[in-house]
Amino acid sequence: MPAVSGRQRRFMGAVLGRKRSGESRPSDPEMSEEKLEHFARKPKRRRRSGMKGANAADALAGYRRGR
Repeated sequence: MPAVSGRQRRFMGAVLGRKRSGESRPSDPEMSEEKLEHFARKPKRRRRSGMKGANAADALAGYRRGR
């Protein structure tokens, strides 16, 4: 599961960078690089289906008129 907030992503990215450079801190979580990359990745946005607002009203009006 990717990180929930931007702060978590930045933290995991910083930990990943320290792990790759060979530096580590006692507060760093013991996770593999792959797991850290997964947590530091931004979640994919889902596309909304359908239309909203004025576009939807225009589309429905055209549909009702037989266009």
